[in-house]
Amino acid sequence: VINIDSGAIPVPPPILTRVFQELSRGLVDAKDVQKIAEFPFPFPYTQLILIMLLLQTLITPFIACASGGTPVWAASMTFTSVLAFWSMNYTAAE
Repeated sequence: VINIDSGAIPVPPPILTRVFQELSRGLVDAKDVQKIAEFPFPFPYTQLILIMLLLQTLITPFIACASGGTPVWAASMTFTSVLAFWSMNYTAAE
């Protein structure tokens, strides 16, 4: 900012103002991310998600057998859905 008058930074003032505005927004966004990272996920929600995943793991094979044609199709449908939900849970826990 000091060297604008001397010609060291030949940038028009509106563009320089926009640069400072973007830097400011970046700092604000970084602080917002830090706030989100500092607050832990509520324990009751975590337990509820775990119970629902366990129920889904136990119930899905029966539903797959009742709705699927072959045992191979039911097993693959069960494995895929249960693996996907547990993977999402472990990824979100990180």
